[in-house]
Amino acid sequence: MRAWRVELCCLGLLVIVGAIAWGFILDLPLTSPDTWPIMVQGSRFLEAPGTVLGEKYLAGLWQGASFYRPVFTALTGMEWGLFGEHPLPWHLVRLLVLLACAWVAGDLAGKASPAPLASWLFAAFFVLLHPIQVETVPAVERMGDTLLSLATLGTLLLLLHARESRLGWRLYFGVGVALLAPGIKDSGLLVPLLAVLMLEPWRRKEPGAQRALRASLVLALGLAAHVALRLAVLGHMGHYDRVFRSRTPLEAFAELLRGLWVPQVAPWAGGLALIFLGMTLLLLPRLLREGRLELSPAFRRVLICSVAWAGISSVAMIQSPRFYARYAEGILPPVALVLALLFACCVSSARAARGSQRVRAACAATAVVLAACCVVLPGSPLVWSYPQWKEAGERADELIQLTRRLAAESLASQEPSSGHEEAYAIRVAARGPGRESVKVLVEPFPWLPAPAAGPGLVADVETAMVLMPYSLRAALLLDGWQEVQVAAGGHATPFRAKP
Repeated sequence: MRAWRVELCCLGLLVIVGAIAWGFILDLPLTSPDTWPIMVQGSRFLEAPGTVLGEKYLAGLWQGASFYRPVFTALTGMEWGLFGEHPLPWHLVRLLVLLACAWVAGDLAGKASPAPLASWLFAAFFVLLHPIQVETVPAVERMGDTLLSLATLGTLLLLLHARESRLGWRLYFGVGVALLAPGIKDSGLLVPLLAVLMLEPWRRKEPGAQRALRASLVLALGLAAHVALRLAVLGHMGHYDRVFRSRTPLEAFAELLRGLWVPQVAPWAGGLALIFLGMTLLLLPRLLREGRLELSPAFRRVLICSVAWAGISSVAMIQSPRFYARYAEGILPPVALVLALLFACCVSSARAARGSQRVRAACAATAVVLAACCVVLPGSPLVWSYPQWKEAGERADELIQLTRRLAAESLASQEPSSGHEEAYAIRVAARGPGRESVKVLVEPFPWLPAPAAGPGLVADVETAMVLMPYSLRAALLLDGWQEVQVAAGGHATPFRAKP
C-alpha cells in the first residue's frame, strides 16, 4: 500500500509540474502547417476506415515524402470525429500523451533500478521538461513523435518482467503495442526489435525461455508482415522525395547533440553539464567496486535496450536527407533512462558505503542531478516562455478564416474577392454553383516567426511556422471545396512575435 501511495504522490507532482510548464499550449490555436492535411486524411478515414491500410500518409495533400502511418492516421481520424477544428481538446490530448510518456519513462526506470524513487523522479521530469520538447509539443501534427515514444516505452515496460510473470496479459499487450508502433511512424520499425531484445529469447536456461521464444517469433512474423504491406503500398520502406535541409552525417550528428544537450537559450549550460557528467563517469567504476552493487536482470535489460534505442535511432536520423535539431526528441527517452540508471547507481552506492566512500558517491549523485538541471532548466517552458507558437497559430487562424470568407463571397458573386490581413493580401476566385473549385493567391505568404523580442524570459523556437500553401489548401478541402489551388506570391516574410 505504501508503494502505491508514493507512486500516486509522484504522479500528482508530475501532473502539477506538467500543467505549470505546458499549460500554455491549452490556450493556443491550431498550430503547425501539417495540422490541416492531417485532419483531411483523418476525415477520409472516418468515411472509409478500410482505406487506411492501403493509403500512404497524407496522400494527395502534401508533396515531398512517401510514408506509411496507418495507426497515426486512424487515431487522427478519431480525434477529428470527436473534436472537429476546436483546438482545446487537440492540445489537451497532446498534453496528456506527453504526461503519459513521462510517467511510463519514470515507471520503467524505477522498476529497473536499485533506487526506484530516485530513478522515477529523474527520468520522468527529464522527459517532461527537456527544452527540445518546445519544438514539438505545441504542434498538433507532431504528436506522432510522442506517441511513438510512448509506444516504445510502454512495450519495454510491459515486457520487462514478462518472462517471469504469471500474468500473460503483460506479454500479449507488450507484443501487441510493439507491432502497432511501426504504423505510428516509420522509425517505429525499431520497436519490435527492441521488444525481442527485452525478452532475451537466447537465454534458454532462465525462467520463461519458451514463452520468450514464442513471443519473439510472433514479433518477427508481425514485423515481416508490416514490411510486406509497406512495400506493397509505397514500393519502398518510406523516404523523403527530395532534400530539404542537406546535412553531412557529421553535421547532422552535431546538430542532434545540440538539440539534445545544448539548451536553447544558454549554450554554456550544456558544456557545464558535460563537466558534471564527466566527473560522475570518472567516479562510477570505483563506486561500483566499493559499493558491491548487485544489479538486477531488469537493470541490464533496460540499459541494453536504451543504448540500442538511442544508438540505432541516432544512426537512422543522421542519414536522413532532412534534418532538424528537434529530431533529438526521438532519443530523449532512452537518454533519460540511461541517466536515471546512472543516478540510481550513485544513490545506491551512497547508501551502502561509509565514510569517504559515501562522500564520493553523494558527490557523483549530485553531479548527475546538476548535469540534468543544466540541460533541462535553461530553455524549459517551466522557466521560459514561447509566445511564437501563439502568434503563429493566431496568424494561421486569421488567414484561414479570411480566405474561407472570401471564398464564400466569391462563390456568391461569381467574381474574384480580395482582402487584407495585416501585411498579407489575399485574392480568391471561386467557381460554382456548388463548391467545385477555388483559386487562392496570398502575397507575400507568411512562413516563420522571427525571434521574439521584449522584456522577460522569452526564448527562440526554430520550427514555429504559420502556414504552407498546402495547409491553406487542406483547410479549404475541410470546408467542402472539391478542387483547390493555392499560390504563394512574393517572398517569405518573418514577423516578430509579441513577448
